[in-house]
Amino acid sequence: MKILDRYIARNFLTGYAIAFCVLMGLRILIDLFVNLDEFAEHRDGLGTLAVLQHILRYYAFNMTLYFRDFAGMITVVAAAFSLARMIHANELVAIMSSGVSLKRVVGPILALALVFAGILVINQELIIPRISHELVRKQDDIPGEEQYEVMFLSDRNHSLICAPVYDVNTCTFHHPTIITR
Repeated sequence: MKILDRYIARNFLTGYAIAFCVLMGLRILIDLFVNLDEFAEHRDGLGTLAVLQHILRYYAFNMTLYFRDFAGMITVVAAAFSLARMIHANELVAIMSSGVSLKRVVGPILALALVFAGILVINQELIIPRISHELVRKQDDIPGEEQYEVMFLSDRNHSLICAPVYDVNTCTFHHPTIITR
């Protein structure tokens, strides 16, 4: 890798880090302000520290979903940001006047964009399915005290179980319907 490639890659990575922090931070802050009352519903029973831990845990897991949604936009913004910064400092003109092709300039950006696309695929296909039980929680669900609706859950005998409420704390179905095969 030549010096020019490393310089362009460093510019792109800097832009990527800035775009990632800004877009993910805005997404989390907007969601937090909209749903702050949902988090604070159980403040009296849990305490402020437990509510803050719940908020951090909730957004730590949901950042995988937010990254899935914003990964393409972050990459485009980072590429535009790094190229615009090079144009602003007249570095792109100097590179072109030295005889280097613009394809050569875009090469490191495309290579890193492919790496981040690979990270997106790993996130979407491996990480998100493994933590899906955490991602289905709502803001006001307290860990261990959740209640879910269960629709057509298959057991080992291939029977289907439906229940309007499944209490996680007591591991009980309320008014279940079981379809046997």
